[in-house]
Amino acid sequence: MRRASLAFYGSNSGFISLPSLKSQYKQVTLEMARYYSNGFQNLKTIFGYYDPKSNGFVLPNSHVALEFQMGMPMAVANQLLSDVLFREAPLFGGTGSYIEKQKARLKNGEVCIEDVRADTLIRVKNCEISYRPTFLGGCSKVGRCDYFLLGDFTECLICEGAIIQPEKVGHAIEAMTEELTLYSYGSGEYQVANGDLERLLSFKARFIDKDV
Repeated sequence: MRRASLAFYGSNSGFISLPSLKSQYKQVTLEMARYYSNGFQNLKTIFGYYDPKSNGFVLPNSHVALEFQMGMPMAVANQLLSDVLFREAPLFGGTGSYIEKQKARLKNGEVCIEDVRADTLIRVKNCEISYRPTFLGGCSKVGRCDYFLLGDFTECLICEGAIIQPEKVGHAIEAMTEELTLYSYGSGEYQVANGDLERLLSFKARFIDKDV
């Protein structure tokens, strides 16, 4: 069975010819090698199937990878809409301000939700916008964020891709205020935490409190 399996998958790879199989397995005739690899042309693996015309692997239309490629943008778009667009509380930050304008257009009847949903899905599929939750709200930036990886969450306050939720800013202020009590005054840890707290308080005073 092991020899048959190797012949089967070897033929499917498209890189092993029947004469090579015959030589490898010390088979007397090509017919025997062909027998062991019988049916390989119908095999559809996770990589698709080998197409000798294009000299590459082809995915069938029903392949799970295509569903995954379609499902991921839809999941991101739906999460963006549910977490951001359909909330009553105001949003701040670069993308947050844009979304607030879209919310106003929806409320005034200038656009319908179906158009916004379709446009959001297209933008996500074209890698023009993305979405992931963050400590202060969300991020629409496409690609890697070094600040996010390093945990430097206050950089979101000045990022154009940021979606800032005021209640999360309040929670962050409470958390940083409590964290300061754990450090000795003037220590390196204290200065770092205090700097984050000052940036949070400044943002709250300039944007959130002013809006209220």
